[in-house]
Amino acid sequence: LDSRAIFARCRATDAAECAHATCSGGDFARLGPARDLAIFAAHLVVLDVGDNALGRDADVLPVHPLAILATSLPNLRRLVAPCNAFENLPSAASIAETAGGLRKLVELDLGYNSLDASALVHLAALPRLVTLNLAGNRIDRIDAEEAAAAQDDDDGERDDAGHVDSSLASRDPMAGAAR
Repeated sequence: LDSRAIFARCRATDAAECAHATCSGGDFARLGPARDLAIFAAHLVVLDVGDNALGRDADVLPVHPLAILATSLPNLRRLVAPCNAFENLPSAASIAETAGGLRKLVELDLGYNSLDASALVHLAALPRLVTLNLAGNRIDRIDAEEAAAAQDDDDGERDDAGHVDSSLASRDPMAGAAR
């Protein structure tokens, strides 16, 4: 996925015309270089890269695809990336160290990947995140300590062992699909 593909999907010739880009289902397995995607830095606020394969080789790449997006697209408010075979996320430190760090991200959809509860710790670096969809991942329960690390104000219901049930998505957006 590179600037050429985004221009084509936006049917545009100027990055200023690309505020919302839908690049889902394109069999994209890799992102272009950060400097290539950065031409959209000022204007792109919604990116849908769902149903691709961006996470397929993420563990062997020098830079995680989500870290590339964090570097390239600092104004991104909504990232839709379900069904991408993500098994891990870049560390919170890695996200925070990037130029944009996805600091403006409000909505994140990582549904139907292969993430486990440890991914929540990495999402703690997203200060404005309000809506998080993790449905269809390997997260059934969230340990209270993990939830606290990922969310300052945790209103989720707990069982006797201190776990938050992921089915309580509407009350605890860090626990599952919150839409």
